[in-house]
Amino acid sequence: MPNSATYKLSIKTANPSNYTLNSVVGQPRVCTPIDLAAATSNIEVVSDSTAVPTLLETVVRYVITDFFSLAHRTGLYNRQKLLWESIARVNDVAAFRLQQGLFLKVDLPYFDLHFQDSKGRPLILACVAEPEAVLGSDNDVERKLKDQVKSLQQRAEKLRSSKGTLTGLFLVYPKPFPENVLKIVEELTGASDPVGRFESILPEPLLVPIDLLEVDLVQMDKGLASIACVRLVHPDLVVKGRKS
Repeated sequence: MPNSATYKLSIKTANPSNYTLNSVVGQPRVCTPIDLAAATSNIEVVSDSTAVPTLLETVVRYVITDFFSLAHRTGLYNRQKLLWESIARVNDVAAFRLQQGLFLKVDLPYFDLHFQDSKGRPLILACVAEPEAVLGSDNDVERKLKDQVKSLQQRAEKLRSSKGTLTGLFLVYPKPFPENVLKIVEELTGASDPVGRFESILPEPLLVPIDLLEVDLVQMDKGLASIACVRLVHPDLVVKGRKS
């Protein structure tokens, strides 16, 4: 990981006197859908550069607004309370391009997003994969994807041990979300347990939740993909037999 962030995005409240994410966190059980909509629409994501990839900005917006709202509406916030509450305290997001190599650094098709509080302490770590991450022969890609899950855990452990503020992780891939990554995470978090699958807690020494997001990249234009939507893949909140 580079010493300085590749990009930086600030999370601002458009009107502090109106309903905010902290208002929802303070009284989640009395918050109405109208209150929730007011709080999430009161959020502004401001980037430090026009060069910030749309993919990164979209993921940041989703976590801060859509995921926050989804977790409240479905009750997921009860199972991932610290992660959900920490979203309201995010002040900025530092994006780091992942690299490999000791002397000659080679860019990898991944970014780490550090969702930080006002003191610059990381609250949430999100790893975002670019489309190139799932290209190549099947066996080679599967091995690399498996290695990336382990590498993400190691980076999270390092952040948690050095800062002590990490409350959760997100792992983001383009649609379709890699099946082997989903299975690895399900095994790590005990997804077969009816309650544990929603908590989605990684084993020791992390003991923080991990959520998986799928980004629908469509409509190629001048080499760039527009983004149709972001979907929470794990934990799966869709009730069987009912439309999502």
